[in-house]
Amino acid sequence: MALDVGIYAGSNSKDPLKRDLVVGLKDGDTAFLFEVFEDIKNKAGVEIVPWDDARLEGGQLLLLESHLVERISVVHQKENTWEEYIGFQVKPKKKLYATMVKSDVLKKLNDLRKLISIAKENQGVLFFFGD
Repeated sequence: MALDVGIYAGSNSKDPLKRDLVVGLKDGDTAFLFEVFEDIKNKAGVEIVPWDDARLEGGQLLLLESHLVERISVVHQKENTWEEYIGFQVKPKKKLYATMVKSDVLKKLNDLRKLISIAKENQGVLFFFGD
């Protein structure tokens, strides 16, 4: 499942996202950000999951931004590639992993920070567009 993140285009638009800059989060990315999303849910009451839409604005953006800074430092300490646990398959029974590429993850995290800056400057909404 994928989760596209961008600036909210408004309710009158066919596409909920302004397409100037959109960050596509795949299974490995959302698994890597799982703790971030859980903390946002606990502190801001917003659930960010790949199968549903979510919106962050105001102080919620600051919460996400502080987590992204921390996650970027974690990525800097990783190897050029690593395996991120993404779930469990029932048949045949096995754990599932996504191969993460350091440079790709850093680009996505930094692009998310750019989106946060844009949203803050324009008093906009960061929109998570789920499948």
